[in-house]
Amino acid sequence: MRPQNYSSGSTDEQLSIIGTLITQPFLEGKERTETEHGWGGAGFHITVLRATQGFWRDEARGESESALVELMANLTAVADVLTERWGDPTTVDLWPYPEFDDPDYLTIEQELEPAPEPLATLYGYAFSMSAWRIPSTSRWFGLAIGQGDTEFPYELLAVVGEESSFPQ
Repeated sequence: MRPQNYSSGSTDEQLSIIGTLITQPFLEGKERTETEHGWGGAGFHITVLRATQGFWRDEARGESESALVELMANLTAVADVLTERWGDPTTVDLWPYPEFDDPDYLTIEQELEPAPEPLATLYGYAFSMSAWRIPSTSRWFGLAIGQGDTEFPYELLAVVGEESSFPQ
């Protein structure tokens, strides 16, 4: 998912990157563009706060569970600080096919509106996200753990979006 490795180590470093990310102006235009800490586009920024190793080698595949547990602990540490600042997060379901879980959802024949960015990028990459509305701004911030495929690294993602794209 990431164009480069922007992985940072400590929670303090990650919080510093988040502070920069939430105040950066959004890019203009519809093209996805690399930025100092990741990439973005009109109305959003995404960065990888931390990534595990890839799991290409057979011997590395067994390490995947412990790497995920470590990354989840990292997410919890960052989320705890953000919850103190901004209050409790909203859990956002990023499962891209809600019709499989909800019989009242639109049928496949019905026209579906495409998801706005950054959600369109996250669908199918992460299953859920903790999201906060950032007080006194028209922005929201999200944290998620994603993985492009079973052999790819797990990534702790930080996401900033315009209020209009906040998941309902």
